Amino acid sequence: MICEMVFRCCIRLLLIMLLFKSNIELNAQQSTIDSLKQQLHNAADDSQKLEALLALCSQNDLDADSYDAYSVEAMRLSEKIGTPKQKSLAVYYIAWYYYLQSENDSARIVIDKELKNLSAPNAASQDIYFKLKNFKATTYQGERNYAKALEVLYPLLEEEQKFNDNFFAAYTMQQIAVVESRQGNIQKSIQWNKQALTTLPKDNPSYENVLATIYSTLGKSYEQMSLPDSAVYYNDKAIKLFRAAYDSYNLAISLQYQASIYIKQKKKEEAGKTLSELKSLNDKTHVSDGDLNYSLTLIDYYMLNQEYDKAIAFCKERLAIESKITIRASYYERLAECYKAIGSTAEYANVLEQIIAARDTIAQINSTDALAEMQTKYEVQKKENTIVSQRLNILRKNTLLFSSLGLSLLVIIISWLLFKNYRRKNELKTLLMLEEEKRNSSIAVKEAQEKERHRIAADLHDSLGSYAASIKANADELLQESHLSKNNIELLQTNSQQMVSLLADTIWALRKDALYLTDISDRIKVFLQRLRSNYPSITMKVEEHLEEDVLLSPVHAFHLFMIVQEAVNNAIRHSEGNEVIMAISGGEQWSLSIRDNGKGLLSKDNPAYEGNGKHNMKERASSMDCIIEWNAVQPSGTEVKIYPANTI
Repeated sequence: MICEMVFRCCIRLLLIMLLFKSNIELNAQQSTIDSLKQQLHNAADDSQKLEALLALCSQNDLDADSYDAYSVEAMRLSEKIGTPKQKSLAVYYIAWYYYLQSENDSARIVIDKELKNLSAPNAASQDIYFKLKNFKATTYQGERNYAKALEVLYPLLEEEQKFNDNFFAAYTMQQIAVVESRQGNIQKSIQWNKQALTTLPKDNPSYENVLATIYSTLGKSYEQMSLPDSAVYYNDKAIKLFRAAYDSYNLAISLQYQASIYIKQKKKEEAGKTLSELKSLNDKTHVSDGDLNYSLTLIDYYMLNQEYDKAIAFCKERLAIESKITIRASYYERLAECYKAIGSTAEYANVLEQIIAARDTIAQINSTDALAEMQTKYEVQKKENTIVSQRLNILRKNTLLFSSLGLSLLVIIISWLLFKNYRRKNELKTLLMLEEEKRNSSIAVKEAQEKERHRIAADLHDSLGSYAASIKANADELLQESHLSKNNIELLQTNSQQMVSLLADTIWALRKDALYLTDISDRIKVFLQRLRSNYPSITMKVEEHLEEDVLLSPVHAFHLFMIVQEAVNNAIRHSEGNEVIMAISGGEQWSLSIRDNGKGLLSKDNPAYEGNGKHNMKERASSMDCIIEWNAVQPSGTEVKIYPANTI
């Protein structure tokens, strides 16, 4: 007992030390920012002010508003009195601000404009040139457009190797490793990272920053290979380096990776410690605010601890403020897992419909974007071919020497076009494979939903159905052999028969893929036919006015049928009338009503005025997105009417 208390105290002390260390590092980072702000405030001229602004923009813990103000002012001053390198660096920070706001197109516009000004890398500008191109690839990664990212990275690596710039070459290799990892090419990712480790020069001032990034990528790759021990090992190396460099942005990413691995291993204590450090970091820097991976990791931790209420509430909170369909789809998937875990079948089915709709929308967007991109490339290639033809016509009029040069140029252009065409085919093939994968995923979800629905119907039939049938058979046997009261036995027989009938109605709805109003109308006629034998004094009939049939989902059809059953039973038992009429109409807007000629159900002394039956009818109508009304009928009677909420 004493050993256990000592162990717990040690664990608590360790957590306090970790948090204390994190606070020291965060305070050191804040001290650096405060010092730079003081330099900015004390700047004697615009030149000193520009240097302080550029140094501030290099800090990744600034809030978005401050970063925006500093980067814009740095851009203004660099255009006024800055060197070419300072101007390019200011452009880089402007692009970084756009990237943080998920405005990747705007980031690429300012990058491309500056790259044109730099023309080609030289000894004076190669650092910022490579830095801008690397960041352009990062903007494509942010959009998960990995093909475009590689189109930038591979030629960039050739340029860096041509200039013997091993530092940026290693960084580009690490970027390629990230893209390969996110595309599922884990072995390639590991190979590129290990090549980056051997290429990275140790004498560069930013050596440890890039080394930490490589370790982080290796950790992610080993996680994808289901090698958690290796993943934790490399992530821990990255975390230590990021802590030492006071790099809160990348530290938060590595902590999130580490927590995710612990969650997959079901190590609750380790995951809790890591998330506690990450939360402490985020409370001070807000570096993970709105980050999808951070949110999903937190949800997974709640689910690991079976805190499904917290997970569901957090998913709904993020869905309420998130508009991007790709991100909403991720929250829907976690929400579906939670509802399935707690056995909430109706909510689970609704979320599955949201997932299917989201994936269909994503597939449609991707398809539209791909067609637009192909059309743009076609127009560009068409213009290029026109320019080539014009040049060839001019070259034919020149001397033999120019003709030879023209022929050489033609060969080069044709080779380039062939390469362009080959690359375009590969891109199209990749897009088609992605579309096929998404389509297969949608089909799989739909099939799983259908199997679940059929399974429920089968379970109802096999379990409740057999018991209900047994009750009826026993009642029949008692009626023939027992000395018990005949009325009681007949009541048991009647109720068991009603149970069998109701179960049959439920299974009928659940086993259908879809139901029309006419199907429901026919089923209601069968239901009324069963009731007529018990209530011979009451006239029951169905009036149909179906200009156009309407298709309903099985769940909605079942709810509608149950509402009709409850309304008819209320009219028969409580209205004291001698006529019940069900009217159903279909067309652009459908409706269904049940009316009687009794004393009326709207009186507060009527048992059905505010009973459970009426409450259940309202709940069923709400789940169908329908409106249900109770209206008085002249000269006497009540009408229950249900119709879609969007009916004008």
